[in-house]
Amino acid sequence: MNKLYCTACGTLCRQLESFVFECTQGHRNYINPVPGSTVFIVKGRQVLYGRRAIEPHKGGLNIVGEIMFPGETAEECAIRGCKEEFNIDVRILDYLGSYAGSYGERKTVNFVFVAEYVAGEVQAGDDMLPGSQHWREQANLPEKDELAWAWVSEPQGLLRQWLNRP
Repeated sequence: MNKLYCTACGTLCRQLESFVFECTQGHRNYINPVPGSTVFIVKGRQVLYGRRAIEPHKGGLNIVGEIMFPGETAEECAIRGCKEEFNIDVRILDYLGSYAGSYGERKTVNFVFVAEYVAGEVQAGDDMLPGSQHWREQANLPEKDELAWAWVSEPQGLLRQWLNRP
């Protein structure tokens, strides 16, 4: 990070710790991760994927992922993301956990959900490559090197277990 200016007064800050900065007025500024929701959309034992249309990781296989708006819950963000990225309605079924990641140079914390497809014609939107949307059978989920975001492979492993539950 080159320079950080105080969010309270606009003066230049000095770094105190790796994520803590302070200006000459004594205001502390923290570089916190950006919260977002990530969603595995399921229909039976199939999972919906698309390909990223933009950088970072253009062309990589992707699931729904959105940055949270102020005042929005992780669940609301997940549902909104499904509508924006695949034009569908979903119902949240489960929570798989939170995972650290990044978007470009910005650190993120991702709340990962499993959601059931409810309605709508699946169409790639937002940052998905048009026509790239497709359902994958449980036995054919992407490998880590196929995914746009490597960290998604860990919750995808939990999703496999979730799909195998009785």
